[in-house]
Amino acid sequence: PAGTVLLAEKALVRDSVEDLAEAMSASPHRFSLLRGEENLAAADVCNENRTKPFFLEAETNSFIFAGRHVAFNAFSMMNHACAGSLEENACYNILGTGDKPIDDNLEVKLVATRDILAGEPIRLSYHQLFAKPKARSERIRSHCGGTCACSRCRLDASGDQALLQLDAYFVDASCCQHCGR
Repeated sequence: PAGTVLLAEKALVRDSVEDLAEAMSASPHRFSLLRGEENLAAADVCNENRTKPFFLEAETNSFIFAGRHVAFNAFSMMNHACAGSLEENACYNILGTGDKPIDDNLEVKLVATRDILAGEPIRLSYHQLFAKPKARSERIRSHCGGTCACSRCRLDASGDQALLQLDAYFVDASCCQHCGR
């Protein structure tokens, strides 16, 4: 049911992708699920950085919370669906709360935002609810090397003016669209 904690994981937090990669390489067992050279987005990472240990993983599997680069092991493997799409069914419990420091002691919970059917993939957004379509597509390309085909992206591609007007009203929103925090 909606509100169920699906998974909890401790984050690894640093101020830059380079620092995050260095910290990940010091604890490789914490990031055993990440794909390294098999990463579909690896082609977009400059050749100079491709050989640095864990740089590909840090670049393509980290999230930015409060201006800090955050890496997870299991959360980084979750499927994506844009925030506000019909397919999104989970979110992090820390987005926009401001009540916990974003550091290595942070335990993040993945919370169901609606009922999830047996066998349905868990899908969370890799970006904020009111991110502009171009920013959303760039984020997906950097994470997985592809494009998103969720209901919201299909609606954006249709040129629906009502959605574009909605984005204009809420461009600075910084709270979770599900819990309001």
